[in-house]
Amino acid sequence: MALSVVDVLSWPWAKAYTTFSVCLLTRCIYNLYEEAKDPLIQTALVNKLSQNSPDGRTGDDNVNNEELHSTVLWYQATDSFCIWVLVNTLCCFLLLMAKCIQFIVFSDLRMNEKQNLKGKIRNFLFYKFIFLFGVLNVQTERELAMWCVWCSALLFLQLLAQLCKDRFEYLSSSSTTTLASHMRVLSVLMCLFVSSGGLTVICGLLGFSHDMHTLSFMAVECLMVTIYMSHAILRYTIHLYDLICEDSWEDKEVCIYYTDFVMEMGILFLDMMHHIHMLLYGNIWFSVADLIILTHLRFLSQEMQHRLLQHKNYLHIYDVMDMRFSMATMEELASHDDRCAICWEKMYTAYKLPCRHLFHKFPNC
Repeated sequence: MALSVVDVLSWPWAKAYTTFSVCLLTRCIYNLYEEAKDPLIQTALVNKLSQNSPDGRTGDDNVNNEELHSTVLWYQATDSFCIWVLVNTLCCFLLLMAKCIQFIVFSDLRMNEKQNLKGKIRNFLFYKFIFLFGVLNVQTERELAMWCVWCSALLFLQLLAQLCKDRFEYLSSSSTTTLASHMRVLSVLMCLFVSSGGLTVICGLLGFSHDMHTLSFMAVECLMVTIYMSHAILRYTIHLYDLICEDSWEDKEVCIYYTDFVMEMGILFLDMMHHIHMLLYGNIWFSVADLIILTHLRFLSQEMQHRLLQHKNYLHIYDVMDMRFSMATMEELASHDDRCAICWEKMYTAYKLPCRHLFHKFPNC
């Protein structure tokens, strides 16, 4: 089903959806303007304004404009149809922005990129449904609309960040990729990073007006998106530095490994704390939502254990290499023309085999 969503969001369908949204918004504004002329509503609003005004004035010329504008805003804030039209307009705007970015930066999506977007959309919608109706137990329509706006912004950032990461892996594996292609994707990542910072500010403003639990839920989601984008930006920076650097960079693989390890563990830890918070928040009786959260917590714990085991094996390899092989001297490096016997890249530090061949200190060359 999620893959059909990705396929449907092509240019023809996006144009049709945009046309529908514009017509819907225009109709909504027109209805609001017409309803603002209703004398009964105007009378009720004028009485309300006269009660709230410090001097009780209701008959000057400026009241009519203020009355009309206040009526329109009042209807926008209270009418259910207008609220969902505004939510739909925001979703349409985000869709158009995403399609423009795709057209300018990414062009046609590859099959694995569509598959990854499919998985991201499917998981996001499923877990947000559980979060809204199984954890928060949203009751009012206005609260549901606000959470839909928030989730739409999060989904927009996550999908573009996932697309940038997939495209980076494709571009970095190709020898014909130009620097301009890299810079376009990196520019999108930087813009997304700044946008996630703006979303964090909005999170603080909205969260403090509710309660600490709501602030915590929103802040963790913003932080996970920010870390995910920081991971992609750091990987891109390492790759571009290696391309620009004239000499061989021996520490590249180590930098990549520890960047991946720290960022992935950070995201897993935050995700686990987030789901533990959801499990403990306001749940007296065990429900289906709790079962789903526990299942995901089990998956996260297994991922963390697997990642820590990989890191332990990685460090063990270094210990074994240090014990079994001695380091080559500068004279020995010069005699071998500073070339690795395995990858033939330039070496600055190397291990020495019993056969006197030299290879890079880092075993993942």
